[in-house]
Amino acid sequence: MSAIYSFVYSDRVHVLTDGGFFHDDGALAGVRRKLFASDTFPLVIACRGRPAGRIAEIVGEMEAYFERHSANRGMDACLAAIGDYFAGLKARSDPFEAEFLLAAFSETGGPCHFFIHCHGRYDFPAFALFSLGTSDMQAGPPVTLDELAAIGITTPDIVRPDFPPLHGATLMQIARRKLEVVPETGKILRLVGGHCELATISADGVEIRTLCRWPDEIGKPIDPTLERMPA
Repeated sequence: MSAIYSFVYSDRVHVLTDGGFFHDDGALAGVRRKLFASDTFPLVIACRGRPAGRIAEIVGEMEAYFERHSANRGMDACLAAIGDYFAGLKARSDPFEAEFLLAAFSETGGPCHFFIHCHGRYDFPAFALFSLGTSDMQAGPPVTLDELAAIGITTPDIVRPDFPPLHGATLMQIARRKLEVVPETGKILRLVGGHCELATISADGVEIRTLCRWPDEIGKPIDPTLERMPA
């Protein structure tokens, strides 16, 4: 699993992810980027779930599909093509443990983000683009307003567009201390680690940068007492 947090503002979308990949027992298997930026569109795809190889394969298929069907038609056509891709995936796949966050800058709607799940546990259809509108999104350990307020981050801070760049690493530090239930096994593990990356999607394109890293050890479970290091 992993943590994905997405925030929409009037001129941009910010997406935060960690970088940890884990064995079934919660031991860290590796650290890699979970943000995939399009070379053609102002679009970022973030993903979480398992198996990791299958999810990476789907991202590659999705990119090839929307490049083929909308390369010269713009972001709105790209989003429609992604919807078509997942409709086709539903027709040829059984449910599996994967979730995707798409953040884009649309010609008609400006900053936007969408959520897709492939397991059927939410109250909206699987394998379908679900618009999150202007709502923030948390996929992974939830971080509450009270937890942020306890360290001096107020609601006015959160609604500012610079909240994710300034406080994203702190938010992820809180998330990595939390235990999460792995749906298919029922195990309760810490599954946020490696690093915290921030993607910013705007009319100018996509920027991805690392906000912080953790000295997590490959082959060992996450130690929630470890403090983050500057990127």
